[in-house]
This record gives sequence, C-alpha cells and structure tokens, in this order.
Amino acid sequence: MYGEQHGAWVDENSPLRLAAGVSPGPGDKAGPRARAEAEWLLLGAHIFRLAGIYGPGRSVVDSIVTRRAATSSQRARDGKRFTARVHVDDIVAVLCASMAQPCPGRIYNVCDDDPAPRREVMAYAEALLRGEEPPPHGASASAGAEGCGAGEKRVRNARIKAELGVALLYPSYRSRGALIDP
Repeated sequence: MYGEQHGAWVDENSPLRLAAGVSPGPGDKAGPRARAEAEWLLLGAHIFRLAGIYGPGRSVVDSIVTRRAATSSQRARDGKRFTARVHVDDIVAVLCASMAQPCPGRIYNVCDDDPAPRREVMAYAEALLRGEEPPPHGASASAGAEGCGAGEKRVRNARIKAELGVALLYPSYRSRGALIDP
C-alpha cells in the first residue's frame, strides 16, 4: 500500500500509493485496500496492516520439510531486498493489547523489526535444519537489489510498541523458536 520507497522506512503516517509504474488493474490490491481502510476509519474501526504471517505450520521451515512449492506471492518476493513478516503469536499480542486499550480510528503496522529478504530467511532455515551455523545476518541484504520489483520499503512498527506497549515475542525470524519450536 505504501508503494515504491526505494528501501526507505515507512510508518502508519506515510502516504499510501500504488507501486511506481503499476497501473490499477484486476490484480491491484493497494487501491481497494486503501479505499476499504478509509471507509472503516469513518466508522471508527481499528486498522491492522499485517505483514506476511508465519508461525507453526506457516514457516519457511515447514515449506522446506514438506517440500511445499513457494506460492506465487512468495515467488514474487524472491527478488526483494525487504520483506515484512510477523509471527502469529505477535499478531495475537497486538490484538489483545489493542482490545485492552482501544483507540478507535487508529492504524497499526503489525510486523517484526527485521525486514529481511526471503532468500536470507530461507538460507537461515536451511542451515538450522542441517544443524549448521546460519549465515551472518544481512549476508544477502543486497541480494535482490538488482532485480528488485516495485514496492521496496521497510515497515516500522514503533506505534504498536509505544502506544500499545507490545514487546514482540519474535522481533526477528532469527529469534529463538521463531521458525522452529524450541
């Protein structure tokens, strides 16, 4: 929804726009999402902008172990330098915190602190499964730089921490137990 930002950080106050060079069409999701948000905000609803969800049964480890093919959405992110993700347990924490201290009409980015390339997460998971030392963090930070698609951005989650008091259980895919249950 934030469109192309050339890797810059965005937050809930950043303007919404379509990815550069992309005209709205049948597959366009940003325009309809932005319009739906605006309508919900008129009703005083809370908006939760969720990153890619992972957790038990929904992680790259599960994909590797079951030899499940990447979805078209996952393949589209293969060349990106930054992919926002969030563990399902952290989503629950954000929703519970919001219910405990509601702020109607508020927008929250729900993501972890580590917008890493999908290929870096895959390499980390593969090393874990082989019992090897994972590659250093950021080893492939520029891996997708040349072939990156539109919509490169890093998403901030400061509002969920400052306003809702959420301390992420999994601030990174590298957090203990994030990809493989401890």
